[in-house]
Amino acid sequence: PFRLKTPLHIGEPCAPPPQALPSPSRMITGLAGPACERVAKALLLIFAVATLAVAHTDSEAVGLGQFHGNSAAAAARLGWQEEGRAAEDEEVEFTFALKLQNTRELEKLLERVSDPNSPEYGHYLTKEQTDALTAPKEQDIEVVKRFLHGIPFKEHSGGSFITAQVPVHTAEKLFGGSFVRYCHTNANGSGEQSCVLRNVAARVPEDLQRVCGAISPLDDPLPPIFQGPIVQGQSPEEAPLHFIA
Repeated sequence: PFRLKTPLHIGEPCAPPPQALPSPSRMITGLAGPACERVAKALLLIFAVATLAVAHTDSEAVGLGQFHGNSAAAAARLGWQEEGRAAEDEEVEFTFALKLQNTRELEKLLERVSDPNSPEYGHYLTKEQTDALTAPKEQDIEVVKRFLHGIPFKEHSGGSFITAQVPVHTAEKLFGGSFVRYCHTNANGSGEQSCVLRNVAARVPEDLQRVCGAISPLDDPLPPIFQGPIVQGQSPEEAPLHFIA
């Protein structure tokens, strides 16, 4: 795990930048001062850890597909109800998270920039530099583009993520199976529902599995349902908010 070599004091104020700003290699948040540098370092580490998590995500993420047999019963155990197939014209957005390069090099770099004894201490990477270092191979990006068969898409973070939004009938032609709606009633008493689409029978081509760390929502597990704390002796106005998925 990543550990900061110097402590991060949350209460320490960040000074506004002076007229002569520090060099870009020592800036990431637009603020100056030791406290801000530690905040910047923490933000960089958080971003990198998230990036590495995507890079190392297995192409068969744990979800409804882990349950053999009745997916409706599996969803019910998680607090979700299967509501039947999605409408053919309903839109579903896919996010292809491509496998990144140089992740081990990035991990070592993060250790060096957080070590006061390193000559690279404090020389943080910008997001653009991180994207350039870890960008997937161009031929891997082309695999996703060819799979989409001319469907409009957007590239993010130097091609690390590709998103495309298509109607359900097109999504089922791409991946097979059926997209099913899973819903749960919100815990705020409104009676409204939150719903997601999943396809437990989707088939991902081998070349796409080879270049992608994960494909959302195909690899997404059903999100947890947060009911919020139960508080006694308070009026509705005083009670805390209930957070839901």
